[in-house]
Amino acid sequence: MFADMMVVIIESCVRASVVLCAAWGLTSMMRHASAATRHFVWSCAIAGAILASALSSVGPRWSGTLPASIASTPMVLTEKSSASMPAVVAPATSIDVPEITITTPASSSAPVSTPAVDSAFVLGLAWAAGTLAVLAYALSGAIGAWLLRRSATPVHAPWVEEAQTLAEVFEIPGVIQVVESKAIAMPMVCGTWRPLIVVPPSAHEWSDERRRVVVLHEHAHIKRGVCLPQAIAQVVCAVYWFNPIVWLAARRLRVERERACDDF
Repeated sequence: MFADMMVVIIESCVRASVVLCAAWGLTSMMRHASAATRHFVWSCAIAGAILASALSSVGPRWSGTLPASIASTPMVLTEKSSASMPAVVAPATSIDVPEITITTPASSSAPVSTPAVDSAFVLGLAWAAGTLAVLAYALSGAIGAWLLRRSATPVHAPWVEEAQTLAEVFEIPGVIQVVESKAIAMPMVCGTWRPLIVVPPSAHEWSDERRRVVVLHEHAHIKRGVCLPQAIAQVVCAVYWFNPIVWLAARRLRVERERACDDF
């Protein structure tokens, strides 16, 4: 069971690597394209990589032949040796032989088994431990974002009304709330389904131009919906944590995300 599971994981990892390497080559040829276009390519590649496990049953499969059991070797040799020995025909004689019953201990006929470590089980355990560790790190970030939303306080200032007006101009649905938290030093967007803009307390000391640039940048995050691809990238990194290509792809996704929001 563990051997089959490891084969599926390796196959899906190879498929995901092929997709991400293709995206890497494609974006390398798109240096003059916009950052939003490159971010879209990386988002599609990340989404294709997460489907590698489902597509691992399609296409050619790896097959291997396990070696024959050692226990069956003496039986085969006995049959071959008995078949190669010449048949000896004894003369027909009539001899009365008394029946003899020999009783042996049951322990002497039982096969002696030696403990062995299953390498597939060890690899599967290591993969599960790494996956749980990465998922735990991502879950801690989600819990931290939830606590940040709970502890933040709404900001009441004229520039907040201007931020909502910009959200309406960009056709962002819903009310984008601006909150303040002492736990951060840089502005950020918190939440995927109900996003809000979190600013540090020093935002009141910023100039009007800087606040406008910050609000535009955070609105670009919300407008483009970049939080969902980043969450999918975290899942891909958790499943294929042992593959450095996946981590490099997730980093390129973050870089192109920020560039695309700056361009916006």
